[in-house]
Amino acid sequence: MMFSAMFNDLSRWRGLYTEARVECRRDLRMPDTLIATLSFPAFFYAVFALMFDFGGDEFDGATYLLATLGAVGVIAPAMLGCATVLANERRSGWLELRQALPLPAGGWLLAKLTSTLMLALLALVPLILLATVFAGVRLPLTDWFGLVSTLLAGLVPFAILGLAIGRYGTERGAGALANLIFLPMIFFSGLMIPVAMFPEPVKQLAIWLPAFHLGELALHQMGMREGSTAGHWLALATWSGIGVAVALAPVWWPRGGFPLQRSTRTVVKDQ
Repeated sequence: MMFSAMFNDLSRWRGLYTEARVECRRDLRMPDTLIATLSFPAFFYAVFALMFDFGGDEFDGATYLLATLGAVGVIAPAMLGCATVLANERRSGWLELRQALPLPAGGWLLAKLTSTLMLALLALVPLILLATVFAGVRLPLTDWFGLVSTLLAGLVPFAILGLAIGRYGTERGAGALANLIFLPMIFFSGLMIPVAMFPEPVKQLAIWLPAFHLGELALHQMGMREGSTAGHWLALATWSGIGVAVALAPVWWPRGGFPLQRSTRTVVKDQ
């Protein structure tokens, strides 16, 4: 009995590892995804921090943008990637096929989170290289570790929100909807321009956006913010709960009563 249980546990973990490895390999074999992931935050950092001397004499713009664009770099693959992948897999019927396969119950979600963490970490590499080599940003090793770990931990609610979007969006519409949410959110959250430069109504809007709180957590790790971070973590946890609630709404809603849950697959009947 004991050896049988150990064998079952080993097989379960091997299945989880295999599915996560396959998911990561698939992302690495998609050059368009890799180029967009690696270039998006690095491009804006090169433009604002290196070419235009963002911040000037008022504050350290290179360090500020390293934190905020680092947040952008992890949000993009989490929200956009999860939304489009889930919508594509729903459309192709892979999710239904997977239910019939002898795969671990949480393997799909773990694989998606693992691949998202990998892409987010890859997005931070060119950003950190630009900051250290060309912008002259110097930080203790503990601060670097704190920044990266904070950003990677903070991407979880955005991955959940991306899955919530992909839960309802079509194969083409999910990516467009995710971008429609992503681009205004990172702008009004102060990740491209400091919130202090916005008019007062926009400042009040920023505190309700999850990207604002991830940016504040990153700035806190860089020593550019003071005080407790508990409120920011609580806000991200709240948005994670909202994403889970939206994604699972069809399960809780009476059958046939949720207007957004409609299959986009074409069913061919036998003549």
